[in-house]
Amino acid sequence: MIDLYYRKPNNKRSKVALLKVLLAFFLGILIGGIVVVYIAPKYFYGKIIPNPSWYNRGETIINIEDKEGALSIVPAVAKKAMPSVVGIVAIENSKDLLGEGEFNEGLGSGVVLSEDGYILTNAHVINNGDAEKIEVKLFDGRNLEAKQLWVDTYLDLAMIKVDGDNLIAAELGDSDDIKIGQTVVAIGNPLGFEFERTVTSGIISGLNRNIFMDDYTVIEGLIQTDASINPGNSGGPLLNHRGEVIGINTVKITSGEGLGFSIPINVTKKIANRIIKEGEYKSAYMGVVPVDKDVYEYTVSQKLPEVQGVLIFRVMPGMAGEKAGIKEMDILMSIDEYKVQDVRSLHSALINYRAGDKAIIKLFRDNEFIDLEVIFEERE
Repeated sequence: MIDLYYRKPNNKRSKVALLKVLLAFFLGILIGGIVVVYIAPKYFYGKIIPNPSWYNRGETIINIEDKEGALSIVPAVAKKAMPSVVGIVAIENSKDLLGEGEFNEGLGSGVVLSEDGYILTNAHVINNGDAEKIEVKLFDGRNLEAKQLWVDTYLDLAMIKVDGDNLIAAELGDSDDIKIGQTVVAIGNPLGFEFERTVTSGIISGLNRNIFMDDYTVIEGLIQTDASINPGNSGGPLLNHRGEVIGINTVKITSGEGLGFSIPINVTKKIANRIIKEGEYKSAYMGVVPVDKDVYEYTVSQKLPEVQGVLIFRVMPGMAGEKAGIKEMDILMSIDEYKVQDVRSLHSALINYRAGDKAIIKLFRDNEFIDLEVIFEERE
């Protein structure tokens, strides 16, 4: 027979041992956390061992290459783009109520497109083509006289040319790639040359805005921004975070705060290139006012047919669209092989045509698809 003696455990020693184990466990977690969070990223990640897949996950890192050390986007953008912004003075000889002549000066801004002096601005900056003399003030201090090459009062755009060299051309961006909420910078000459090359910043507040100047004149597909834009900013650039021109500042609604508008630069690129290459450009014009379908549906709470295209909101009497048979409330789907999805894509399609060109347009009307031939006209 084997006698088994039962020994009562020492509870005090067991508790002490358990506390030591728990203390060591939590100290290990604490030290490991310090190593992972503070020491490893600085001394090991990317140097001794590869960065873990989770490291920097969800962070957005913006790198701005600036040898002098820009601390934010706006200073770097201003430094890059400011030499390409010019001041413009348009002088018009008019008569007062007594029939006596007087000179009126219009002040605005412009963007240099080439080293040899091609400059983009607003039509209204040069009095819609009626200026008798145009003077340009360059970043380097030179004052040069400019000649008018092209004016489109409906687009509110114009091209002028100075006989100069070594101008600093702006870098053009892609206005189809912009998004609501992204940071933008405006540069111009608000209220005259006393405040020349003023820099303001904000965000893109909306896209594809249409502004009616009167019953038959509308500027379409505009970029809306809350960056401060004042008289004199007209014709100056709206810039993205890389310092690329994405729009030409054109108009501000004075009845509200932070309601500025710019013409997308993609509307202008092909026109500007053609003028620089050929010396002239005549805009193709249909004489219709298009509206994005979703904008119309939201505004009037009316559902439109489920087809891709833009709504023809208004047809100008006697113009190319009416002559071709386009009617209000038609949905314009394509021009030849160019698909039309919104106002912006319609502008992009029209840039490929000149006044006098013919095209086949596809419409959706009363649940039917209709093909019409349109002969584009020149905007007068």
